[in-house]
Amino acid sequence: MKSFLKSHLPFIEADLLEEWENLMQVSTFSDGQTILTEGGGVPGIPIVVSGRIKVFRRKEDKELLLYYIRSGESCAMSFHACISQGNSQVYAVSEGETEALLIPAEKLQSWMRKYPSLNAYMFSIYNLRYTDLLETLDHVLFGNMEDRLLHYLQEKIKGLDDPVIHLSHQEIAYEMGTAREVISRILKKLEMEGKIILSRKSIELCDKNH
Repeated sequence: MKSFLKSHLPFIEADLLEEWENLMQVSTFSDGQTILTEGGGVPGIPIVVSGRIKVFRRKEDKELLLYYIRSGESCAMSFHACISQGNSQVYAVSEGETEALLIPAEKLQSWMRKYPSLNAYMFSIYNLRYTDLLETLDHVLFGNMEDRLLHYLQEKIKGLDDPVIHLSHQEIAYEMGTAREVISRILKKLEMEGKIILSRKSIELCDKNH
């Protein structure tokens, strides 16, 4: 754990790393495991070691993907909930087997007063997540559905070794908040344009679209 933190967060003070090594929990989540629910408690702030976490909002039978948390990154929503001593405003689910370190909520405020580097790290995460949210809004409000779907597929494989996405058309439609027929039609169009390769319950992006 210490070597991972030193390589991914080299600006963190040595004393804080020592405290983290003694108090941080290491959690492993299986693929699709729920980590946070809207309105639920937030026991701490995750720093992803491997795998990734999908953060989204849900309304009835629709989802809106907000951002992914990848290796070395953390969750601004969890940070806000811990600071305000409130509950989660988002859902978070692991994608693939995911390992994460958990900054305990009860220690966060005292560590932020004591270690300036933690404040800098959290502000950098806020900036990253804010940029992610603006990009999401741009695609939802100003992009057409074809561009949104292609961007969604590109985000799905970013940082992963496997270029194949193993999801049904219905699952994609659910995550994008639209109808399965719409997704199927656009996927077929993207295949005809040579941008993807369709198989049963799998989609492969062609190299030029990675």
